[in-house]
Amino acid sequence: MGPKLGAQCAPNSKLPLELIPEILRFSKTAELHKMIFVCRDWHDCLLKCLYSTIVIRSERQVHLLFTTLTTDMERFRWIKSFNVIPFRGVYSFEAWTPPAFAKITTLVTMSRPDELDLNFHSLATAIDRDDYVYTFGWNNGELVLSSLGQPDRFQEEVLQLAQAVCWIYADQTTSLKSLGGTFRNLPPFKALRIVTLVCDRLIGYSENKAGRQWGPRTVHTLRMLLDTDESRSFVDRTPRWTRSLDIEFNRHPMKLPPWDASTRIHSRVLRYAPPRVEPWRFSFDRMISDWRAELDSYNGGGALEIMVYQAVRWNNYPKSIDMYVQLATESGKFEEVRRVQMPADKYTLLEMEPLPVLDVEYTDDEPDPGPYYCHYR
Repeated sequence: MGPKLGAQCAPNSKLPLELIPEILRFSKTAELHKMIFVCRDWHDCLLKCLYSTIVIRSERQVHLLFTTLTTDMERFRWIKSFNVIPFRGVYSFEAWTPPAFAKITTLVTMSRPDELDLNFHSLATAIDRDDYVYTFGWNNGELVLSSLGQPDRFQEEVLQLAQAVCWIYADQTTSLKSLGGTFRNLPPFKALRIVTLVCDRLIGYSENKAGRQWGPRTVHTLRMLLDTDESRSFVDRTPRWTRSLDIEFNRHPMKLPPWDASTRIHSRVLRYAPPRVEPWRFSFDRMISDWRAELDSYNGGGALEIMVYQAVRWNNYPKSIDMYVQLATESGKFEEVRRVQMPADKYTLLEMEPLPVLDVEYTDDEPDPGPYYCHYR
């Protein structure tokens, strides 16, 4: 039998105690549970390792963790990674009680982990078997909100928790990635630099009607996937100070922001991924005339990169790429027009890393960028 918990480690041990967690942190959780009883010193060191990564799979675990941490508040500081991955039942996800969500909010607020990953299933029934998952979290300055299901498929407490996470990490968030979800109110993201949207779900479907100007001027990169004809109008309202613009146009013809010559930025880069299928209600001749019209109204300068996918089944896809590149080059509206091959392992432009952009300070006395309003602040 090994030494009891109260035993001290051998006095002639040469290994510094602070190295023990670094050496043993790659061990499995079950092994750490055994090693924690080697001696008192190991217990104190490895206990922090066990609390550094929290994985919650049931409501019962939420209540147990909350009770444990509130009896020893110092342990909140030990949490570096907090994950909620509930078990999925055969027919439906069992709804958690409001107190469980309140405790999760408190746990996240008190610990402010470096990595946060929360996942909740929709309340699908045996009749409606679609398994939608709402995923949201924070990691290294990036706030991610992702959902394929409609809001009414999830508990109201899930949406409230997602909104609370936005407020908790607002001041530290430099990149906001919204791949679904609706919000009544959003905090002021004072350090925000990059915004990624699928359609305009974070903005366009917000219930907050308070008119506020589009986003802080700290935002220099916009990345969007536009999958409806209505969402193309979002391009018209793109802020004039945008320095990097990535757009995946899905099934719709490409559209340029109507920036005038006063908004011209030579270092600006537009990465455009043309549709990979024939656009709805658009003949090829119509695509040509529309692209000419877009080029005529564009005066924002910069470089245009036409992103080219591999193995596209639409027969006119290569022809459309040639058309977009040729007309853009002939227009003289860009410092450079480039044809860029998409990596084979990337399905959409949003899967690629955003371009590095040098931050530029803007003064408050500059004229308003336009009539578009959203609810970032």
